[in-house]
Amino acid sequence: MQSDSLMARRRTSSIRSGWVAALGLLIAATAGAQNGTISGRITEQTSGEPVTSAAVNVSRSGGGAAAAIRSLANGTYTVTNLPAGMYTVSVTARIGLAPKHRDSVMVRSGQTTTVDFAMAPIARQLDQVVTTATGGAQPERIQDSPNPISVVTSTQIAERPSASITDHLKAVPGLSISTGGIAQANIVSRGFNNAFSTQMLMLQDYRYAGVPSLRVNVPLLFTGTNEDIDRIEILQGPAAALYGPNSGNGVLHVITKSPFQSVGTTLTLDGGERSMLRGSLRHAGVFGDDKFGYKLSGEYLTAKDWEYVDPNEPTVYSATDTRIPAERRGKPVTHDFDLKKYSGEARLDFRPSEHTQLISTAGLSAIGNAREITTTFGAAEAKNWSYLNLQERLQHKEFFAQVFYDKSNSGNDNAQDPNGTYYLRTGIPVVDKSSILGTQVQQGLSYGRTKFVVGGEYLATRPQTASTINGRNEGNDAINEAGGYLQTTTALTRQIDFLAAARVDANSRIDGYQFSPRAAIIVHPDSNNTFRLTFNRAYSSPTSFSFFLDQYSGQTPAPGMPVQIIGNPPKEGWSFARSCTGGTAGNLCMRSPYIPNTLAPASAASAFPGLVLALPSIVQGLPLSSIGSEANRAQLLGLLTQLGPILRSLRPTDAQLASVLVDLSTKQPVSGVNDYAPLSADFANTWEVGYKGFLGKRLGLEMDAWFQKRPADPTAQVINPGVLFGSPTQLAGYLGANITQGLIAAGLPAAQAQATAAAAAPALTQIMAALPVGATAFTNSLYDQPYLVFSYQKATGSVNVHGFDVATDLLLDGGWSIAATYSNLNKNVFPDAPGATAINPLAANTPKHRATTTVRYERQASGFSAEVRGRYADAFQVNSGVFNSYNIGTPIPYAPVPVNAFLDAGFSWVLPVARAPRWSVNASNLLNNKVATFVGVPQIGRLLLTRLQYTY
Repeated sequence: MQSDSLMARRRTSSIRSGWVAALGLLIAATAGAQNGTISGRITEQTSGEPVTSAAVNVSRSGGGAAAAIRSLANGTYTVTNLPAGMYTVSVTARIGLAPKHRDSVMVRSGQTTTVDFAMAPIARQLDQVVTTATGGAQPERIQDSPNPISVVTSTQIAERPSASITDHLKAVPGLSISTGGIAQANIVSRGFNNAFSTQMLMLQDYRYAGVPSLRVNVPLLFTGTNEDIDRIEILQGPAAALYGPNSGNGVLHVITKSPFQSVGTTLTLDGGERSMLRGSLRHAGVFGDDKFGYKLSGEYLTAKDWEYVDPNEPTVYSATDTRIPAERRGKPVTHDFDLKKYSGEARLDFRPSEHTQLISTAGLSAIGNAREITTTFGAAEAKNWSYLNLQERLQHKEFFAQVFYDKSNSGNDNAQDPNGTYYLRTGIPVVDKSSILGTQVQQGLSYGRTKFVVGGEYLATRPQTASTINGRNEGNDAINEAGGYLQTTTALTRQIDFLAAARVDANSRIDGYQFSPRAAIIVHPDSNNTFRLTFNRAYSSPTSFSFFLDQYSGQTPAPGMPVQIIGNPPKEGWSFARSCTGGTAGNLCMRSPYIPNTLAPASAASAFPGLVLALPSIVQGLPLSSIGSEANRAQLLGLLTQLGPILRSLRPTDAQLASVLVDLSTKQPVSGVNDYAPLSADFANTWEVGYKGFLGKRLGLEMDAWFQKRPADPTAQVINPGVLFGSPTQLAGYLGANITQGLIAAGLPAAQAQATAAAAAPALTQIMAALPVGATAFTNSLYDQPYLVFSYQKATGSVNVHGFDVATDLLLDGGWSIAATYSNLNKNVFPDAPGATAINPLAANTPKHRATTTVRYERQASGFSAEVRGRYADAFQVNSGVFNSYNIGTPIPYAPVPVNAFLDAGFSWVLPVARAPRWSVNASNLLNNKVATFVGVPQIGRLLLTRLQYTY
């Protein structure tokens, strides 16, 4: 009985459990019936093989993202629990396959909608949509753009471990990249690089990304992470008609991912040679009925950089220079080759409707330690340098507006702070707390067959340097800029478009207005081929420091006459003082350490008495290389002691001792001086002809030929000649005769007096004739000491330069492809440029020939890709301020840049395990061919890196 009762109870319990389970299934089914599903399969169009780990994003029409997943090993994907409605499904696979999307996908309650994708192979992805060519509001297919534009995709970035964005740009046609270390680089388009590069406009999400007052591009200060980059657009050639000043040589635009299209979390760990370790985290999500999207990203990088000690740096800092913090004063120069950097960025997107979005971004990056070179001050040890950006961006249909604020902080609180950035040549701290506030607005519209883009911007640059950069100009160095533009594109026929644009700008530190026109004819024989002919007049405005610099350079080529780097005074220029009677070159004045606190005629004779008084201390300080031996020094000091009373009594005239003006940079005499005009905008006229398209279905080809008439601005240099004794023979004769007379008057026999004078005069002449006794003076109030002024000059003429760029991609069978680029610059040294000479020429500071070849293999089904890349650049000379290979004002000459020939190799594999992490390896300069890419930088060797990236 008990057994029957127990069995009955078990049957009752089993029935009850079954009802509960069935009720649960019914509730779940009822809930599921309220939502729907999208599923499908992703394959390669040519082979039919499944595409694994493709990124699938499902966005709800009207704003918001529903899901972001990746396809499985068999190419399938399934997105469940989607509220009924209309959706857009986007798929992005690896390089070689064109992204695809499907609009108006209807999801019904309780039903599954099937959406399959066949991914077509393309060369260089010419059907991508870009925005850089239109300034922000107007997306266009890259194939339709009138500009030569290259794109680096997020997939390419994910597959190649690197310390910065630079490595992803090394195969972009037209770009020239000089590498200063693991992560430091200067990037320019079509030549004309510099140690301190300001030639290319660098943007991040449509805002300026350079250091505000210095305008220098420092890729290491990028506030995002590699994992957050959606694409990098590189616009070659001038873009001033839309972007205004400082875009005459192109635009490099880093565009990050929208959180709506990239929901999920990515963890990345990079490591490798040179003790490099990099960790990165990115997370994005949506909330608020899919109207809000957010993302957070951050990274930390540390490595041991390649070592280089500049031979022109001192070994010990001055013990008496009060501009040097006490902690470094009189101490040996030290070098820290550790590289440290961290960054983070937060972004919130609000999409109230399908066509409207408001984007708020805040980013911060900091260089704990790195090395950066500057044109005028040599290398700087960057320590605790931070960079902040704040941005608010609105886009509604074809309307775009933004306001952004960028602020730099070099790590020093004041001019005596030893904890931040400082110049290695002087030990003097760099205080830079400068900022830029920018506002921009743009509207696109259409009328008939014409599309319009109209816009304007205002920029307020506010240097703040605690006098460590702008010296006595501190507090009077603000710059305001404003500009407006109009661009039209008219369809003349179905195959021919005509583009016309014009922009007008004003700069508070430049007289007048700057006008930048643009015109282009674009011919589309079909959807896959484009020909274009363009004209651009672009301009660059002077940088803040070219107006307001006021600092000691670290060089004193003559006793008491330091080289002071002073900006060209805005709207004033440099005028030589010509109010001193006598001397050389028509009443020209000088300042001399031997005639204190006053203007004097530019005459060696007028400085003679003071020079004689200073000779003993000068001789004491002469290096052995200029005096021969300590015995010679002792003999000269003995002569000066013996002959001092005679020499101090002499007062020569200009007739007795002639003078000569000498350019102390080149050591060449000059016949006279001319005033220097104030700086203004420099204009370049560029004509281009180009083609991009497909030859068949597998070969992509881009060709661009250009001719440019550009300003021949000479390299910044010492602009006021020194005053020296004009004739050593005359000086020796004058000294010999007067020493003889003085010794005879003191009672020495004539023969002995003549013998003494015959020995003393040549020895003294050798010292005195080599010494500048003064520097030609300016009327400017900043010129209050006998400075040799290193400054910037207005371009007085132009040079013609032309070149061409070619890029091609060939897709082969079996997952293989070959890509190649070649760039040519017809001339990279211009000795005949206005203001230049054979020994001090205008230089492009880039090679004439650059080429890359990349062989790639990709297997979509297994998520594997591999590539080998060769890079070549020929040797070239450099003339970039203190970094030059022409021995201009450089005690120890730098060698020209040698041939650069490198081989890179790497692979990337989506591992066949849960969550499909990506494992990548990249070797830059695989053969360890150690050569420098610029002067004043280390030889760059191999860097082998590996990456493990996990996305969920």
